[in-house]
Amino acid sequence: MPSHSYKRLAEILEAASFSLNHPEPLSESISREHEEAWLEEDQTYKERLDSICRRWARDQIEFPDLPPREEYFLWIRFFAASAFLYQLDMPEGKEMIPYPKVSEQEMFEWLLVDWWQHTGREASLYSYNFTFKNK
Repeated sequence: MPSHSYKRLAEILEAASFSLNHPEPLSESISREHEEAWLEEDQTYKERLDSICRRWARDQIEFPDLPPREEYFLWIRFFAASAFLYQLDMPEGKEMIPYPKVSEQEMFEWLLVDWWQHTGREASLYSYNFTFKNK
C-alpha cells in the first residue's frame, strides 16, 4: 500500500476510534425532532472537540477523559471520517479523486474539523443511525 493512501488514513482513524466509547446501532429510523436535537447537541461540544481533533491530527495524542456524551460525539467524527475515506479507496489506477498534496496532519484536521462541520455531521446523522448507551 502506498504511504499516502485513503485506506491507510482510514485505518489510522478507525484505530483511534476504537479507544472511544462505541454507541449501539439503532434498528429504527430516527425522528426529525431527534435529528435536530442531535445536531444542536453536537454544536454544544464543537469548540472543545475541534481543539481535541486538531491536537490529535498534529500529534496523534491519547484522548483526554471526556464525559460520555462528548466522547460519543468525538467517536462519531472519527467513525464518519474513516468511513468517508474507505469509500474513496480504489485500486491503483482506478482512482478518480487523486490523493491531495497535503500532509497527513492537514488531511486529518480537514476531515475531523472542516469536513465534519460542512458535510460529515449531517452525513453521519443520515448514514449511521446510532444511539448512545453508556457502557
